[in-house]
Amino acid sequence: MTTKLILIDGAPGLGKSTTVANLQKTLGELGDVRAVFCHEHDHPLHAFWTWGDGYDEAEKVEESYSSPRFIERLLARTHAFLNELLAHDQMAFVETYPFQSPVRNILKMLGTEEDCAEYLGRFAESVACVSPVLVYFDHPDWPGRILRVAAERGPRFESLFFEAFYRSPYGRRHGVTTPAGVIAFYQQYLAVCERLLAKWPHRLVRIDPIAGGQTGTVNRILHAIGMSGPTAASAPNALRPGKP
Repeated sequence: MTTKLILIDGAPGLGKSTTVANLQKTLGELGDVRAVFCHEHDHPLHAFWTWGDGYDEAEKVEESYSSPRFIERLLARTHAFLNELLAHDQMAFVETYPFQSPVRNILKMLGTEEDCAEYLGRFAESVACVSPVLVYFDHPDWPGRILRVAAERGPRFESLFFEAFYRSPYGRRHGVTTPAGVIAFYQQYLAVCERLLAKWPHRLVRIDPIAGGQTGTVNRILHAIGMSGPTAASAPNALRPGKP
């Protein structure tokens, strides 16, 4: 079956949003490619920053959080999204799934690795019908990278990434009040992701997007789904179908 779902995930600060935007621009040059591009904060699967997780300092919590309820909410959105995708015969590029949005939030809300494994197993089973490809970004010096990104982006990034974490259930329980504490959490989270990746039953493509550069990263993703991408010297509209 032709791949209809491309999941782009990995540690924060490695360029997932930039990559999805680049894919959207590149494929937008082709009139015969039916694709939807699901960015981190605006797509139908988006279901995090909920139940007082610290992102919105003034949030009023209407209902108590539990990992099972969060997982059911995630899977309900997954099924609705897949039905829409299949009905319109499209492929979708989805950012921050299945790890950074769901798994990170389960852990951030004091869930367990077992909860994360339960979610991933059910999600993997649900998406089997669209032959998913998971593109996972990693980089050998992720902590250094995220600190450089924070310095470049300034106060807004500081607020959204670090300060929101301090207010989260995990941050409060463990007394996290510094960037070093947030990075320590993410290192634990990435270790969980590595163990869960070993259980991912579908195709997996690992990429270091920093080493590969923006053009190389886009090319590798397109190659993984059976398309050839532009070279550094060619225009985006040179994209043509290729062999996987």
